Amino acid sequence: MKNTLHVASAIIRDPSDLSKILLIERTPGTPLIFPGGKKEEGETLDGTLQRELKEELGITLLGWTRFREYNNVGKPIFDAKYDDLTLHLFLVESYNGLPSPKDGIHNAIYVNNHDWEKNLVIVADMVPEIYEDLHNHDIIASKN
Repeated sequence: MKNTLHVASAIIRDPSDLSKILLIERTPGTPLIFPGGKKEEGETLDGTLQRELKEELGITLLGWTRFREYNNVGKPIFDAKYDDLTLHLFLVESYNGLPSPKDGIHNAIYVNNHDWEKNLVIVADMVPEIYEDLHNHDIIASKN
């Protein structure tokens, strides 16, 4: 039986420019990723999302929807005790506060969604269909 790590991550668009998506950089020079993190024992995925975004960005979620679950992503490179990773991606619709780097986050920036794939390589490599899903739901622009 697989020991699966569940990660809840957020798609947060810039309220003043919906062509931009908020990404975080955990340490200087590392790839930009969606904000979010590991589900703790006894925690719901919604609870994980709320906790992680409060810890990482200092925001309180008001509205969000589940976007998609990506199963069998592969062995997590950052936690060897797990055999596999499931990514739960949420679309954040509203929140209180101004997103800014907190708990162990070096930087939080809005990236133009035309350029997201060059900044979000780690996720695109792990789950190729993320790009297609985001494009098909008009969350990001076409690569062309």
